[in-house]
Amino acid sequence: MARLSVLSVMLAAALAPVAAAETDREPVRWHDCPSIPGIPMEKLRCATVTVPMNYADPGGRHISIEISRRQADNPAQRRGVMLLNPGGPGGPALPMPLQFEQLPGAEAVLGSYDLVAFDPRGVGLSTPVTCRLRPDQRNGSVSPYPRDEADIDRYAQRAREVAQQCGKDSDRDLLPHITTANTARDMDRIRVALGVPRISYYGASYGSYLGAVYASLFPQRTDRVVLDAVLGPQGLDVDGVRRFGQGVQDRFPDFAAWAAKRHSTYQLGATPQAVTVKFYALAARLDREPIGKVDGAAFRASLFNALYNDRSFPGLAESWRLLDNGKEPPRDNEPPGGGYPDMENRAAAQLHVLCNDSDWPEDIGHYRRAVRLERLLRPMFGPAAANAHPCAFWPVDPVEPPVAITSRGPSNILLVQNLRDPATPLRGAQLMRAALGQRAGLLTVDAGGHGVLNQAEGTCARDIVLRFMTGDQPPRDGHCPSPGGGVHEKVKAEVDALVDSGEATAALVRTRDSNGQWAAAAGVRDLTTRLPADARGKFRIASTTKAFTATVVLQLVDENRIALDAPVERYLPGLVPDGARITVRQVLNHTSGLHDFASEPGYEAWNYPALQRSHTPAELLAVAFAHPPTNPPGAKWDYSNTNYVLAGQLIERLTGRPWAAEVQRRLLRPLGMRDTTLPGTSKTIPRPHAHGYMRVPPTEGARPELIDVTSINPSVVGSAGEIISTTEDLTRFFDALLGGRLLSRDTLTQMRTTVATHPGAPRWRDGLGVFSSELSCGLKVWGHDGGALGFQTFTARSDDGRQLVLSVNPYDDLVPDAPIKRIQEAYFCR
Repeated sequence: MARLSVLSVMLAAALAPVAAAETDREPVRWHDCPSIPGIPMEKLRCATVTVPMNYADPGGRHISIEISRRQADNPAQRRGVMLLNPGGPGGPALPMPLQFEQLPGAEAVLGSYDLVAFDPRGVGLSTPVTCRLRPDQRNGSVSPYPRDEADIDRYAQRAREVAQQCGKDSDRDLLPHITTANTARDMDRIRVALGVPRISYYGASYGSYLGAVYASLFPQRTDRVVLDAVLGPQGLDVDGVRRFGQGVQDRFPDFAAWAAKRHSTYQLGATPQAVTVKFYALAARLDREPIGKVDGAAFRASLFNALYNDRSFPGLAESWRLLDNGKEPPRDNEPPGGGYPDMENRAAAQLHVLCNDSDWPEDIGHYRRAVRLERLLRPMFGPAAANAHPCAFWPVDPVEPPVAITSRGPSNILLVQNLRDPATPLRGAQLMRAALGQRAGLLTVDAGGHGVLNQAEGTCARDIVLRFMTGDQPPRDGHCPSPGGGVHEKVKAEVDALVDSGEATAALVRTRDSNGQWAAAAGVRDLTTRLPADARGKFRIASTTKAFTATVVLQLVDENRIALDAPVERYLPGLVPDGARITVRQVLNHTSGLHDFASEPGYEAWNYPALQRSHTPAELLAVAFAHPPTNPPGAKWDYSNTNYVLAGQLIERLTGRPWAAEVQRRLLRPLGMRDTTLPGTSKTIPRPHAHGYMRVPPTEGARPELIDVTSINPSVVGSAGEIISTTEDLTRFFDALLGGRLLSRDTLTQMRTTVATHPGAPRWRDGLGVFSSELSCGLKVWGHDGGALGFQTFTARSDDGRQLVLSVNPYDDLVPDAPIKRIQEAYFCR
C-alpha cells in the first residue's frame, strides 16, 4: 500500500513585516535551470536570490533562494509577476510555471504574467535542511492511527526520536528560522529583486496559508491573490492537522459511491453503505492481523492519500479487493535519495515549518484526550490526525508568534475550495474567509479532492479563477455545482435553452443556498461584437425597484413615522385626488385604484425615442391624476406604477431627503451593494453589461427593425423602476429583506400579507412590494419581477433560504412565462 505521502498542504505563523528597501535590489543573474527528468526545464530560466537567515538580524548570515521564471507570452501587455507555491510545506516548486501551460483556458494568464516559482527556504535547490530521516520516519504531517492508548505512547516515543534527530542533525543556526513568516518575507525579497512594486500570487494547500501570511504582512504589495484548497488562519498548527479527520469523513462518501457502482469489478459492496461497512471491517481485521507490511494504520493512511484525487480510486479499490482476499497489494517505490526532489529534505522541511510556526502542546495527555474524542466523532482517520506529533518535542521554541491574518488591505483575495477536501476541509476555508473579511471572496465547488485548479473535471471554478487573475473585479463569494451534474446543470441547461430559442440575446442567473452561491451566463453582450455575456453584468431591474421603495416605507413604519392604514392625505396633503380614502397600504399593494401613467396609449413612444428626456415625479403623477380612478380604493388589485412614484414622494416628504438618497443610506451601503446604482436621469449602464434590444413593428413593405434601447432615461419610472443592479447584489438584498434583517418581525409579516391579483393567476399574490407565487411542485417563493425595454428581472426566494435571481434581455417586450417557470422549477422543485 502507498506510504502516507508528504502532504502538499501546510503552514502557520509570523510577526511584523521586515521589508527590503527597494534600493537594496541586486541585479538578477539568470542561468539555465537544473535538469529534472521528464520535465522540460529548458523552457524556464533560473536565478538565485540571497535573503537574511534571520530577519531580526538582516546584516547577519544570508541563505539562498532558487527561483524559476516563465516570461509572459505578450510582453507588451504584461500585467506583472505572479509568484507560485504548490504547498507542502516542503514542496519543491521550480517546475510549477510549466503547469499553467497544461491548464485549459490559461492563455490570458500566460500572456499577462511572468510566472515565477521558488523553492522555499530549507527546500530543494534553496538552502536545504535535513533531519537525516529514514524512510519510515518521513510521514511528518500525520502520525500513525493508534489502536489504543498504548499505541499513543509508542508513537509518542517515535515522535520524540524524530524531533531529537532533527535537533542533532539539522543546521542549528538555521533550524528556528524555517518558518512561514520568513518564507513570506523571502517572497518580498524576490519581488524587490525582480523590480516590481506588487506581485500576484497563486498558492495551493499549505501555499494558501503562505499567501494569506504574505498578504497580511505586505497588503499593499499584492495585486491578484488566489488561495486554493484553503487552510484556516492558523495554518497547520495542532488544530489544523486535526482537521484531516473531518476531511476524510467529508470525502469518503465520494469513494463509497464510486466503488458501489463498480461492485461487479471490486466486490466491495453494492451500496455506499456496504462499502463503508467494508472499510471498517478491513481496518479492524488489519489492526488484529496485518497482511505483509499492511497494518490498520497503513491501510487508513493509504485511504487518506487516495482521497486527494478521483484518479486514485481504481488503485485504492483494487488494493482493498486484494486485502479482502488475504493478499498484500504491491507497494509504491519511494524515489531514490538525492536529486530533485529529495524526499528526506521534503519531510525535514515540512517538520521545520510545522514545528516552528506554532507552539504545540507538550503534554501527552492532550493527545490521549484528543484521540479518544476523535474515535467518537471522526473514527475513519481522526485518531491519526490527533495523535502525538514530533512538534510536541521540538528542540526549539518558536522565535515569534504566528502572523495575524486580518482584513486590513485591498479587496483582492479569492479563496477557492472544494466542499469535500480530505486535507483542507471546508471549515478551514470558512475560517480564513472570516479572518480576511472584506478583502476576500470564497468560491466553493461541489466537488471532492484536494485542490480546485488541478482537478480535470469541470470548468466553472477554473474559468472564474482565471478571469479573476487577469481582471480587476473585487472577489465575490460564489458556488460552482458538481462537474458531473446536479441542480445547477439543470438550471444552466434551461437558461441556455431560453437564449437558444431566440427569445433573448442574453441571460444571467445566480442561485444561493447553504452551499454558497453559483452564477452563470448565456448569450452575448451585444449583437455587434458577439462577446459572451458576463455573469457579473449589470442590468436595469425595472419594477424590482419597487421592493426597495416599499422596504424604505416600511422602515418608516417601524420608526413610527408613518402608519400603513393611514390615508396618504395625512402625509401628502392636497396632492392625491381622493387621498383621504387611499391608505398607504393600498398604495403599496396596488389596490389604490390610481391610474397607471405607464398604461397611456402609445407608452412605447414615451420610451423610445421620447424616453431620452428627463421626467419629474410631478409630471408622471400629473399624467396619472388626469384620469379617473380605475376602481374605488381597496376594491380590487390593479397594478400601477403611479403607486410607487407616490411612495417615493412619501419617503421624501417624511425624511426630508431624496428617495434615492434614502435607499442608498438605508439599504445599499449597509448591505455592501457596491454594484447597485440609482441613475436618476443618467442614460448609461455601468460596465460590464449586456445590451437591450427592441423589435420595431415593420411599416408596409419593410422588415422589422431591431434597435438598441440600452440607453434610456430612467426618470420615466423613478422610484417605481429606475435601479440598476447585479444578480449578486439582488441576492444579497432579498436575502436580507426576506430573512428578517431589514424590518421588524411584525412589519415583515405585514409585507407578506397578500391580496389576490389576476383572476386567472390564483397562485400569484401581491404583498407590500413583494409577490408570492406557488410553483407546480407546491413550493411558495417570494420576490418581485421587473420589465423594461430590453431588460427583464425575476427574483425568487423560498422560506428555507434558497434564492434564484435571473436577468434576461428579451428580443421583444417580454419573454414567455413558460421558460422562466422551467428555470425556477429546475432549481426549487428538486
